[in-house]
Amino acid sequence: MNAIIETNETLTLNNLFYKVWDYLYNNWLTVNIKWKIYPNKTWFRQLAMYLWISIEITKESRINTDKYFLYEFSVKAISKDWRYTECSASCSSDEREFNNLENDVRTIAQIRATNRAISDLLGMSDI
Repeated sequence: MNAIIETNETLTLNNLFYKVWDYLYNNWLTVNIKWKIYPNKTWFRQLAMYLWISIEITKESRINTDKYFLYEFSVKAISKDWRYTECSASCSSDEREFNNLENDVRTIAQIRATNRAISDLLGMSDI
């Protein structure tokens, strides 16, 4: 992973995160959820592309119950220097009203797992 080295040759991650958040706000890649600003799906995909992070789906399962179903995904994010993290996420069909129930539940579970894996790999705590 490429790091930003300052002129005094010290690695400063704070400057990296300030530049990343500045990029987010300038390119409208944030979403406001309950009066708090979060990065959106596009931003996580662009960040993975710029930092050479590969994404691999390791597990996908559908669980049926009497009243609803849910999808569970496990996703592995792998950096250029072979560091990796694996995260899981799920989405239930009774979380809210969906337009295309089957497709939307599966997609949201995959997006959550992917975003968590990317943010875990980069050490971001709030997604």
